[in-house]
Amino acid sequence: MPNDRPRSRRRLSSYRFGEPGGTVTDTVGQVRRVFLSITFLRWIGPGLIVPVLVLVLTFNGLDLAQVGIVFAVYGATTVLFELPTGGLADSIGRRSVLIMAGILFIALDVLLLVGTTLPVFLLAAFLGGAGRALSSGPLESWYVDRARAIDPSLVLRKDFSTAGVLEGVALLCGALASVGLANLPPGSIAGLSNVLVSALGAAIADGVFVLAVLGTVREPERSRGSIGSAFGEVPAVIRDGVRIAGSRRSIRLLLGTTFGVAVAAVSIETLWQPRYADLLGGPHEAAKIAGLVVAGFALASVVGSALAQHLPGRLADAPGRSAAVALTFSAFGLVAMAASNDPWLLTFSILCVYAFFALSHVLRQELLHEWVPSERRTTIVSVDSLAGQLGNVGASLVLVPIAGATSIATGWLLGAAAAFVASLVVASVRMPTDAERQQIHAGAPADTA
Repeated sequence: MPNDRPRSRRRLSSYRFGEPGGTVTDTVGQVRRVFLSITFLRWIGPGLIVPVLVLVLTFNGLDLAQVGIVFAVYGATTVLFELPTGGLADSIGRRSVLIMAGILFIALDVLLLVGTTLPVFLLAAFLGGAGRALSSGPLESWYVDRARAIDPSLVLRKDFSTAGVLEGVALLCGALASVGLANLPPGSIAGLSNVLVSALGAAIADGVFVLAVLGTVREPERSRGSIGSAFGEVPAVIRDGVRIAGSRRSIRLLLGTTFGVAVAAVSIETLWQPRYADLLGGPHEAAKIAGLVVAGFALASVVGSALAQHLPGRLADAPGRSAAVALTFSAFGLVAMAASNDPWLLTFSILCVYAFFALSHVLRQELLHEWVPSERRTTIVSVDSLAGQLGNVGASLVLVPIAGATSIATGWLLGAAAAFVASLVVASVRMPTDAERQQIHAGAPADTA
């Protein structure tokens, strides 16, 4: 037994770092550096394009109802590919899936750059949704497998925390770069409008991401299954997730909360840019500050997430009620957004909403993991993600067209209603008792009250 770990280390170090098919790093430090650097590069592109995404669509003549359709296609595609991505990565390799995702992100950026019609943007949404689903998980799985093969006792929490910080920093850097690009003289880069130039920057950033994956992420050869067989596992995954959720009231309530929060979030994500354009005098003026606003969103989310660790006693012991309080304040923030005619007040209100969303997310995730048996944890997390995507699609198809036909303020009031209902739903979710924990791990329907 004492020789197990050295043998594992020699086996890994027999591969040469940088070679395709079977190459891995031979120390945890090398694996960690690859993981963190690829995580950072993954999120620069989104940081560049998110601040101006809706502006790009409306700049090319789409109305809010059509923007909602584009977002709905993106969400529906992500739903379609969300669950099978784990099986696909295990089948053809995590590195291959990351490369596929990066190529789809580049295609999305290019279509946003050159597109002028709804069909082109729908294609962009489909490719981007597929890329988003494919990029969920394979890098983290690669890191855990590689690092744990070298050091089976490695504690992962610190590295995942660092990865989360780098993700936020990358989004912040991308958003600030978007501000700089938007404030260049129009036409100074390839004759592009300052609304579109960020899409070019995102394409370059995503190209760097793909090259970095090609050059640094390596894994041993594995038996290759078919894509069809990976997708064939989806019905069984869904059935298993639905069975567990149906047997536990707390999980059902948490899934319902995720759906409601997603509806509220979509009301912000699809409507804030047109609202700033209204308040500031047009999409070009809005593009100049959109990156700063998104940077503020990222910082507000960091604050909200950090606050979850510093709740006072009663709130810390009752995460369901604390999440309900956070979502109630989010609903108030959405009402303030609807009433605001000042860009500074609007910005402050949105930052508060994002901070409380982030706080509630941490608490809801804690509750979800407490109620899920370890052998079905990934399945239920995927179902939770699916609930959020369904909320995204539903809001994009219903809420956004209503806002387009009435007013942006109406859309935000509907979002506030969704957040408030979600707060009522999650308020009754509590931590399991010791007896219920035993039932959960035994596979029994522990929460029937």
